[in-house]
Amino acid sequence: MQCLENASLKARNTFGMDVKADRLWILCSREEEEEFLRSPWAKQPFFILGSGANVLFTKDFHGSVVHLETQGIRMGAARDGRVRVEVAAGECWDDFVRFCVDKGLYGVENLALIPSQVGSAVVQNIGAYGREVKDVVHAVKAWHVATAEMKVFSKEECDFAYRSSFFKTVGKGEWLIHSVEFELSTEAAYHTGYGDVAERLQAWGETSLRAVYEVISEIRREKLPDVRELGSAGSFFKNPVISLEKCQALQAAHPEFKAFPASEGRKKLSAAQLIDSLGWKGRRSGDVGVHERQALVLVNYGRATGGEVWRFAQAIQADVQRHYGILLEPEVIVL
Repeated sequence: MQCLENASLKARNTFGMDVKADRLWILCSREEEEEFLRSPWAKQPFFILGSGANVLFTKDFHGSVVHLETQGIRMGAARDGRVRVEVAAGECWDDFVRFCVDKGLYGVENLALIPSQVGSAVVQNIGAYGREVKDVVHAVKAWHVATAEMKVFSKEECDFAYRSSFFKTVGKGEWLIHSVEFELSTEAAYHTGYGDVAERLQAWGETSLRAVYEVISEIRREKLPDVRELGSAGSFFKNPVISLEKCQALQAAHPEFKAFPASEGRKKLSAAQLIDSLGWKGRRSGDVGVHERQALVLVNYGRATGGEVWRFAQAIQADVQRHYGILLEPEVIVL
């Protein structure tokens, strides 16, 4: 178990914010996870930092930051066209997706190239191109922070919702995810109806597991900046979910706005379309801006502070609320 004091987090967050943590704990095994949780440091509040792709640091972090570097993928035997795969929480999400593609396992290929660790993917219930992590989770093993005891959560107990889970809401700060068990298919099952995926596959001349992975990766590379070159955290805002009545009124005034089914009696709007309609795409203030190809992505052009990015985001929120009566909720965690 490694502890770095006064540790820089610049290389550990994709916005590239030059902030420090009082202590950075790096845990590489189940034994180190338990050792930390039984130490006095775990009795104080701490922040679990995954890949740093969904967080905006606005200042130095005074306290402990925990980062998992645990690894391991264990594949069970296939039964009735299904197979369960247990993955360490510290594994890179896209490494796991590519593992599944290589092994011919269907279910996560639509979530290609999302910057995340496996544990934080579950906390956030990441999603893309019509699929979410919840669609393939079977169970989650997590440590209870207060007692250092392990519990296995069923999929139902994870209480998944849009970009949310039990671990992000009621259980926030109380659990440290150790591993995730996924249930995947060994039989072909494609989900290509979102966006232009099907059209791209036609151009490829085939629909296969690897083709879906490569096409979605290609689309993401075209739309999203490489965080190694331009700091960002992917989609900054969630797509708003509103009542059917409010959606109908909004579309009556703006028939160009797209709406998608959400929970019963509610519709999901495109946050990117709302932001783009107000002229924010490509707009810049100092070293902060909205990406020129994707209105949901806020970028750091080099020297922006977290505070500057957050104020820019709040200006977007205020503009959307003023024009459409909708408050955009950040997908990114702001600290």
